[in-house]
Amino acid sequence: MSADTDAVSTSQSSGHSDQYCIICRTDFDEASVKGKRIKATAKGLTTLMRFSEMRGDAQLRDLLLCQPTEVYYHYECQKEYTNERLFQQQKRRNDAAVADVVSSKSLRSSVSLFEWKEHCFFCGQSAIFDDRHPERSDTWCVRTVEMREKVLAKCRDRNDQWALQVSGRLETCIDLAAADAIYHRHCFRSFYAGRSADAVGKTGKSTDEEKLRAFEKVCDWLEATCELCTISELHDIMQELAGPTVDVYSVKHMQRLILDKYKNEVVLASVSGHNNVVCFKNTASKILNDKW
Repeated sequence: MSADTDAVSTSQSSGHSDQYCIICRTDFDEASVKGKRIKATAKGLTTLMRFSEMRGDAQLRDLLLCQPTEVYYHYECQKEYTNERLFQQQKRRNDAAVADVVSSKSLRSSVSLFEWKEHCFFCGQSAIFDDRHPERSDTWCVRTVEMREKVLAKCRDRNDQWALQVSGRLETCIDLAAADAIYHRHCFRSFYAGRSADAVGKTGKSTDEEKLRAFEKVCDWLEATCELCTISELHDIMQELAGPTVDVYSVKHMQRLILDKYKNEVVLASVSGHNNVVCFKNTASKILNDKW
């Protein structure tokens, strides 16, 4: 390398050259579209330093820290580089791009960790299917091939973000029954009722409250009517009073709650081939004789 070349290189690295723009690091050209050459003032140097730190431009910052006696830049380079509004726009675009990348990685991670036998395909959260006592569980197992198409049809009908997530999972599995896919019963009801995914995220407390309200309604009905009915029929009445989209207690759990609530005031009997007929003791004798 020649001595002249070494001199130019040293001059540029320390920011003392008047032959190139300190911002774009290109030589000045009279015909340049970047405008004429401008000599920086003390205020201009302060502004450049501030924006170099805001932009994370370590190279320009280091050049300015050398405190060169003279600094030159293109008019258009300086105008664009120190434009606050333009900088904020670029920053927002960069932040959005980073967020998209993070979101994409998170989505791929969540999809890769999803297991049909372990997670509800509605909410994507862990679910446990009790095959020994399925009537007590909030988790159900898919039994039919047709369910996939029915849920996809509901996804098209909802046409919202939650539907997009559910359909995305279903598109990766042709036969849910063969895959032993499971789902939360409360998620199923919420999805078909048109509720939001955020509401389902709060199901723990809200679902328990809904079940309790449904039980209290059927108790009020039982006390008001004093009618004879089986536990299964009473469970159907509880579901009807609560509404088709509300999750209710299982038959056995409802029976235990009734016995706990009324103690010795209620009768459970097998009458004329009907099992677990429920009635209050003070009316049981008369109604049993008349009705059965």
